Amino acid sequence: MELHTPMTRPPRYAEFSIQETSTGLNEFIHVFRDLSGNLRTRTFFEKANHGGEVDSFDAVDWKEKVPDGVPLRGSNGGAGSGAIPNYWVAWQEPGTLKALSIYQENPLSLPMEPQDSLVDGPVVGLDGKLHVYFLRKAPNGYDLWEHVFMGEAKKKGQAATAKLAFIAGDPLYIRADPIARLEGFKEGEYKSEVAGIAVIGWLTRDGSGMRAHGAWLEAAGVKLFASDPIAGYAPFPNQRIGIWANPDSSRLHLAWIMGRTDSDTLRSTEWTVWAKTEVQNIRIDSRGLGGSKVHAVACVIRRTDYSPETYSYYLTKTGRLYEQERMDTRKIKEGVPLDYDFPIYASFQGPWEARVDTHGAVYFAAPSWENQ
Repeated sequence: MELHTPMTRPPRYAEFSIQETSTGLNEFIHVFRDLSGNLRTRTFFEKANHGGEVDSFDAVDWKEKVPDGVPLRGSNGGAGSGAIPNYWVAWQEPGTLKALSIYQENPLSLPMEPQDSLVDGPVVGLDGKLHVYFLRKAPNGYDLWEHVFMGEAKKKGQAATAKLAFIAGDPLYIRADPIARLEGFKEGEYKSEVAGIAVIGWLTRDGSGMRAHGAWLEAAGVKLFASDPIAGYAPFPNQRIGIWANPDSSRLHLAWIMGRTDSDTLRSTEWTVWAKTEVQNIRIDSRGLGGSKVHAVACVIRRTDYSPETYSYYLTKTGRLYEQERMDTRKIKEGVPLDYDFPIYASFQGPWEARVDTHGAVYFAAPSWENQ
């Protein structure tokens, strides 16, 4: 059973993590291994008041050797109006998970069992700690665990492991995303508080239907939520789901693609749950592409202060890429290789696609800008 995103990232695509900045714009941090085997990062940033442009700083050499061919996972952070106090890179080696922060000289490590499955999306909290979530098989389901890495400036790093919750069944396409700081005026004063650490979303098959699931993680514990059964539908098998959290109203928002079990039609679907009241809402689009024509799909959620906007992407078996926003579906590219894994990242401005040119240089453009 494939627990998380089944798509792998070919060498020509870039691995990025996202740090949300004080202006609502994002930094996209490219994590990579250079030709000498050293860990490097390069920060791309959205430029305010420039009509939607992305610029970059020079790459930074971390002076740390990392294994060839091992996925490097940068930490994702949601800052609100404050700066993320730390940045981490994590990677797996046989029997261990290693993590290195910008303040530590040597990586920290914690053991991993052979069957442990990492959840997509390491999260850095507003306290600078790195949270790496993973699943471990248990009777009738999986236990959700976390490795926590702590590494402040001029202090020795520490690491700890904890079991967080039990997840029944087989969680599909599981992903994590940070929760930004909650800010605003309260009782006549401007206050800032931590609304939570992360949200995690996944799907399950449920007999002839399916369910959506979510977890709201905070210092006090974990709140688990599940949708009502969605009869007659099944999640599309090759996809990356979208997940987003609004700290102001404690909303968890999940987006995915599913298909009718009795027809050849795909539907873009959004599920929202309010963590405090447990009120839920689900919206299923009334139109979509034929499932037999589609090779892979992905959902990207545009981060806004009020209402999330979902962009759905469909890659057909003939190499055509379609973008769907609510009822509007349009073809945006042709000749896309079938190993394309949707290196598309959302921000307040909208979706951005990471591209690599013929010289190996990485740059950003809107997914629909074919010739940028």
